[in-house]
Amino acid sequence: MNWQTLAPELIFEILSKFLPGLTLHVTEPGYFPWYLGHICSSWRVVFKSSPQFWSAFVIDWDDAVRCYFERALLLTEMCIQQSQTHPLTFKFKFEGIPMNDFESSLCHNLLKALMAQSTRWLNAYFCLPPSEASLLYAVKTQLPVLRAFRLTYPEFHNQDLQQFGDLFEDAPHVRRVRIVDYPA
Repeated sequence: MNWQTLAPELIFEILSKFLPGLTLHVTEPGYFPWYLGHICSSWRVVFKSSPQFWSAFVIDWDDAVRCYFERALLLTEMCIQQSQTHPLTFKFKFEGIPMNDFESSLCHNLLKALMAQSTRWLNAYFCLPPSEASLLYAVKTQLPVLRAFRLTYPEFHNQDLQQFGDLFEDAPHVRRVRIVDYPA
């Protein structure tokens, strides 16, 4: 049998065996099975056009090699685009390490790109400093499919808790919310 002559449906079934737990680490993309799209042109078309492959990703800004920050933004935007309308599951970790203005701007743009897709959030996990976490309040009333939300950040104060009190009142499918602080 020639691998190039398989029907797209069959190729998708083969590729879907990789779906459980498949997550693109946009700051360390070397661990993603890019080879699945390199088998031949028909496999590449199915791989690139299957939103399930692109709807789960991790952005770990703290572990990112600084020279790859721009690439992380491009890969995140690619995931958002390739996932089409599929619900998104992601982790965004930024603990507020000192950065120059350019890197800080890229991080902020990443967060804004994710927030612009809040109507597609299925599971959203954030680790942010208070200054960035407060931006999340802008997604209130824009969480129609959200099931799980976690926000972790250092130096949590009671007044910070109050701002998230009604964030999920218009999120009908929320099952788990966790807002956690930890010592800096």
